[in-house]
Amino acid sequence: MAITLADLVATACVNARTMGELARMAHSDSLTGLPNRRAFFEHLENEIKRALRFGDDLALAMIDLDHFKQVNDRFGHAKGDDALCHIGMRLRSVVRRGEILARVGGEEFAWVLPRVDRDAAVGVLERARRAIAAEAVEGVGVITVSAGVSALRPGDSSKTLMGRADDALYRAKEAGRDRVVTERPAP
Repeated sequence: MAITLADLVATACVNARTMGELARMAHSDSLTGLPNRRAFFEHLENEIKRALRFGDDLALAMIDLDHFKQVNDRFGHAKGDDALCHIGMRLRSVVRRGEILARVGGEEFAWVLPRVDRDAAVGVLERARRAIAAEAVEGVGVITVSAGVSALRPGDSSKTLMGRADDALYRAKEAGRDRVVTERPAP
């Protein structure tokens, strides 16, 4: 009976570890170790609800590596993956407690900044942008990023907030890249 109980406990422990690992994998980007798109949207939805309920500021930044296709074409996908990891680590180093940085696409990251207004978010993103450009990626060189920033408005959803940040990111790229651009003012 003691052996059977020990076997059951051991099986339960293995199952718990396996379930924990599966949960981590379902919410993590396998390359960078950052939260993935699914985890990002879950977090963003919760932060929007919290900010709207308490009247807090909330900013969202969409970040894209500039000319990243050229990195992959020139140096190969392995070096491109190294560059993504390097940029992810640089960004992670400036993320504060309570914020979430996620890899949401190929070379695109999203950063949720709770209790931060749009102007303060621009300052944070400018510092991150400069830090990334100041440190070359080994075997690749300097990589720059563009970012678009939006701030929560009454009635926003994750889709509308992200849409404005994406629009600002697109305008940053149109304006020459390696810059941070904010959303257009509310009508």
